[in-house]
Parts: sequence; structure tokens; C-alpha cells
Amino acid sequence: KIFKKSSNFIVMILFFWYNGYIIRGVGAMGMNKNGQALVEYVLIVAIISVITVSIVSYFGGYLKDTIVKTSCELVNNYYVEGEKPGDAECLTKEEYELRYPEQ
Repeated sequence: KIFKKSSNFIVMILFFWYNGYIIRGVGAMGMNKNGQALVEYVLIVAIISVITVSIVSYFGGYLKDTIVKTSCELVNNYYVEGEKPGDAECLTKEEYELRYPEQ
């Protein structure tokens, strides 16, 4: 789902870059090299941003679980895994004993 949106964004950026420089011809490109470099840097930053957002959204639940587990260990609480990635939680000793009395 997120990859479809990000690929559309990349295609849109490449379309505008292509139309802006190729339709005007080679002579127009030689007039402003700074503008061309700026567009290339913006494209690189946009592509890196889309890739980063895609990776974080895909692995977001696992990242959240890792952060929760680390914070539980730091404050001496119990780490309880969730049913799916991103559902983990930190419980105090009292909360843990109320929820899981047999353990």
C-alpha cells in the first residue's frame, strides 16, 4: 500500500523534471546549471525521504516493540508482547500480577 503511493510520488517528480528540462531543449539546460543541480538534489532528497518513510512504516511495529522492551528494562517493569507487532506494553508488578495471576 505505501509502496504504491511512494512510487506514484517518484513518477510524478520524474515527470516534472523530465518535462521541465527535456521539452525546453538542450540549449535551455545550458543556461542555468545551478537550477539543474538544485533539482537533482531535491530529487535525491525526495527519493531518500520516500524510501525512509516506507521502511519506517513497514517496520514501525517492530521498532515500537523494541523501544517498549528497552524502556521496560530501564524502569524495571514487565514487558508483555502483543498479538501483533506494535502491540507490546509495559506493566508494573501490580498490573502484571492482576492480569496474569498464575505466573
